[in-house]
Amino acid sequence: MVCQSELLLTVHCKSKNDDLGFHDIATGGTWEFSFRPNFFGRTLYFCSLSWPGQFRRFDIYVQSRDKCQNCLRNISPDYPCRLSFKTKEIVQCYPWNPPTQLGSKPPI
Repeated sequence: MVCQSELLLTVHCKSKNDDLGFHDIATGGTWEFSFRPNFFGRTLYFCSLSWPGQFRRFDIYVQSRDKCQNCLRNISPDYPCRLSFKTKEIVQCYPWNPPTQLGSKPPI
């Protein structure tokens, strides 16, 4: 995951069984994690991402969608994108997850 914002990005990612904790990523900084995809094809990791004045959610890894072994993401306040692992160029950008019933702000 690469932060392309001019602001500090706070990331909290988890799956149903694994909480990866909170991480602060500076502009141009990176953070990575690894896991083994589920044999049944149902692996899902989701993240909350926040900058000053902004909060977003995104399913960072969906096994049925993401057919990569080394998935690289570019995260900006506008949208999350998948990058080519070899060239680091944008392959595809995605919409943010819609706000939940909790609203668009993280729970206190």
